[in-house]
Amino acid sequence: PSMVKGLEKLSGLVDSKKFTAHAQAILSSESSVPDVSKLSIKNKKMLIDRLDEYIEDSSLTSKHPNVAQVPSPMTSVPCKPLFFDLALNYVEFPSLEDKVETKKRQPAAAGGGLTGLVKGLWGWGSSK
Repeated sequence: PSMVKGLEKLSGLVDSKKFTAHAQAILSSESSVPDVSKLSIKNKKMLIDRLDEYIEDSSLTSKHPNVAQVPSPMTSVPCKPLFFDLALNYVEFPSLEDKVETKKRQPAAAGGGLTGLVKGLWGWGSSK
């Protein structure tokens, strides 16, 4: 019984050494990949800037991951013209009283166009 257990253990050890030798042969024949343990990420881009790349970054699992800059950097925002319309309060417009009176003198029509038709059908806009 002890000899059978010893042979099973030896068989497992031989298998593991065989697989190790096979893996080392494959790694030594592959010249395009240098020693992985000596590789380092030279580009310290934040994760948000490299979402289309896959890089195993051990810093992402640390206490201070390099995910995004908080607060985000200041960027210039184009100004809306509304912000520059401050002089509107100081502009004096010409009087339009003469044009308003001419419209009052004209006889009130039923209204023109499509809006006049709609107002006439349902009674909207009628002065009662």
